[in-house]
Amino acid sequence: MYPGQVRFVYHHYPYHDDNDFSWTIAEALEAAGAQDMFWEMHDRITEDVPENIGEMEIAAQDIKIPDIGRFFEELNDRVYMKTVGEAIEEAEANNVNEVSLFVDLEEYRKYPGKLEDLTKMIDDRLNEIVENAED
Repeated sequence: MYPGQVRFVYHHYPYHDDNDFSWTIAEALEAAGAQDMFWEMHDRITEDVPENIGEMEIAAQDIKIPDIGRFFEELNDRVYMKTVGEAIEEAEANNVNEVSLFVDLEEYRKYPGKLEDLTKMIDDRLNEIVENAED
């Protein structure tokens, strides 16, 4: 809808501490992303959230991760733990304490949840940018 105008940025926000499986899910998304399969993994785990490493393996197989050995090696070595931790720190620094979607990260305008609301927020922000550029 907005080619060349809008950039989508995804930041993880696991629900609990780093011993909870939600951290593994966040790290698995990063490991899948390293093989250009982030959104495939995201969509797959959104449909059926894995609760353990066995279910994560099924998810990885379902989406046909190109190098499943590398995927699990990175999970085992916690390669993306720092990336996930930094996302949480950034969220907390901006008083975000739940899974959220924002328009315009400079102002952290929280998105209310409906597609039509999101597109209105984006349209409004793009109009503001154009108006400010004209001043």
